[in-house]
Amino acid sequence: MISLTIPYKQKCIIRMMNQRDALSFTKLLYSVYGKTYTYKDFYQPDKYINLINSKNVLCYGCFNEDNELIGHTALRYNKKDCSYYSFLSMKKWTKKHIDRDLEKKQWKAIINQLSSNASLLYQNTTTSHLLAQKYASTHLLSNPIGFIFNYTNRESYKSIKTSGRFMHSLIQITQLKKEQAKKVTLFDNWWTNWIKLCYSGMGFEIEVSNQNNSIKKELIIEKTYEDNKLEMVEYTLKGGVGNFFLPERTKTTLFKIPINNLKLFNKLTKLNFIPVGIKINLYKNDELVLQLLTKNEIKEIIKRADSIALYSTKAKQMLRLWIHLVLNSMH
Repeated sequence: MISLTIPYKQKCIIRMMNQRDALSFTKLLYSVYGKTYTYKDFYQPDKYINLINSKNVLCYGCFNEDNELIGHTALRYNKKDCSYYSFLSMKKWTKKHIDRDLEKKQWKAIINQLSSNASLLYQNTTTSHLLAQKYASTHLLSNPIGFIFNYTNRESYKSIKTSGRFMHSLIQITQLKKEQAKKVTLFDNWWTNWIKLCYSGMGFEIEVSNQNNSIKKELIIEKTYEDNKLEMVEYTLKGGVGNFFLPERTKTTLFKIPINNLKLFNKLTKLNFIPVGIKINLYKNDELVLQLLTKNEIKEIIKRADSIALYSTKAKQMLRLWIHLVLNSMH
């Protein structure tokens, strides 16, 4: 007779972090990243305590039966666009089996709570390995909507084997309120099918217009996000009449434009900007995200495409089609 041993599944509890958990967080950070985490301040417990006490920030910890912190996610609320943005997300992968069903059930309850004052939850997950994407997809019910290439190349993981020297980021989104469907109008050109793929699975009504929308407003450029640690800057463009000078380039330069503004799209693509994703907004037009990439950077991304780890079928399709379109545009 063959005897099968079913491994015991440890219970876990996900709860809000408090000041007494600061040392546990520091220990978790070291166990996952060693000393390579980009945001060095969080290696200091007092800096983490300041984060917990911050307005508009929620910090969740996952504890096992031994009261050991094995996972962490922080959410920053942006009242302007009624969304949460995930950061400081990490998980310690141990040999002990955790009750994943219980973990998912707790996250489902948290998502229901978050939906009372927000509709969307954004996450940037690494493409160096599959585990973070799988966790976001299965526990947070997230959907990939784009990439940020060359996100960072400084971080490494102590217990996870990674492939590739550069870490790109997969942009994912959780719809906290599924019933909020909307209609989106896209311009019609060679990138339209890729943009439609980014929207797939969201339940939105997508319309493609052959009309080149007439933009009469003056061109406005506004810096909307900056991260000095990642050397990343994001700008938002509106209007379209008039010329503009490109700001000084950083390692990662992102531009957001209205999803149906073909005039701005044509201007930016002539300046080596490439579509990389979408930004969904509830109270204004959605936006197309473009990234400034040199030909050498594009060639390097495509050369090392096999090292980009992607969990979902949709994300794999997005990358394949993106590479196809970029290669065609370079010929």
